[in-house]
Amino acid sequence: MKWFQWNPADYIGIHTLGEMLALMPPSPIQQMPKIITLLENPSSPIYLPGPAKIDVHDVLHCLVLRGLRAQDEAFVIGFTMGASKNASAADRIAFKNLAGALYPKPFHFSDSDLRVFDIGFDLGLSCERRNLHLLDAVEFKSLTWSEARAQASIEPSLLLAAFQREVDLNLLTKASKRASITMDVIRGHQENM
Repeated sequence: MKWFQWNPADYIGIHTLGEMLALMPPSPIQQMPKIITLLENPSSPIYLPGPAKIDVHDVLHCLVLRGLRAQDEAFVIGFTMGASKNASAADRIAFKNLAGALYPKPFHFSDSDLRVFDIGFDLGLSCERRNLHLLDAVEFKSLTWSEARAQASIEPSLLLAAFQREVDLNLLTKASKRASITMDVIRGHQENM
């Protein structure tokens, strides 16, 4: 499997988050560009709200059932930032401007990616539990998706609404086309519980 084909929704009912992550192909990226490290790394002196260590960031991909395409990354970063208790509208705008202008390929976010960032940000704002970027990755890796989602206070109805907003944008990207399938997986998983 190629890295961009990995989708945690494919494993929602049969694996823990740790097992989902073990199926993630290794990233072809050897080193992150400095601008990304400055804005997204918790050890950076100028990070924006919601900086997550890489193991937590990967867990968050599983929690919100997003793959590894740029659009998925934009959603996860938006979600993480929106769930931060320190996030503001100014931070949202700053990230979009910086990521849209300064992130090099293949990390550059297109206008459609940044629209999906907004959807993730709004989902993060709606979460009862704040600061998900500080969750214990080891603990969450031992949980099923349903257990982890409940512990993170991510309501399935809100996650479905976020995917529906993305579908309604009609972006015609591979990540957006997969959103409809992911919605069906979430609904099916809820029915089997």
